[in-house]
Amino acid sequence: KISVFTSGFGKKPMCIGEIGSAVWYSAIAMAQEIAARHGHIWSVEYSFPDYQRACYHARIHKQYNITFYYGDGNTIDYAKLSWKKMDMIYIDGRKRDYLTYFQRVIDIVTPNATIIFDDVIKFAHKTSSLYEYLAEKQIQYSIHQLDEDDGIMVIENVGSQMASKN
Repeated sequence: KISVFTSGFGKKPMCIGEIGSAVWYSAIAMAQEIAARHGHIWSVEYSFPDYQRACYHARIHKQYNITFYYGDGNTIDYAKLSWKKMDMIYIDGRKRDYLTYFQRVIDIVTPNATIIFDDVIKFAHKTSSLYEYLAEKQIQYSIHQLDEDDGIMVIENVGSQMASKN
């Protein structure tokens, strides 16, 4: 699953943003995948114990191309976190907040950026506001089933798509 993310669906991202670091796995796996091309990940986690575990695991796995932030993805000003324009954003935070995360990161993505939302099949009932917003704005996306009961939503060229809707 991680190599699908970090290939950026053929785009090979250099700057990846992540909302919902959890304990470490996805950020470190993505960092390992993009290290050879000198890529970097900026990751936000709202649970302090999970943030601490993520930082610990990054150190023991010698992944120095990750910057972890502790904070609520709904209130952080992403543009002030020294984030560059992101080529890809992976969102796996609180499912009910997916729409808010999307709206808060749209200004920090490149025109050809890809945004990936995890767990959108299993938790479709919690992400309904995101689906409604995308339909209203006519934003194109695809759903990729990765597990028997779940998968990811992929929005490609999200910066360009949003610019044409505003």
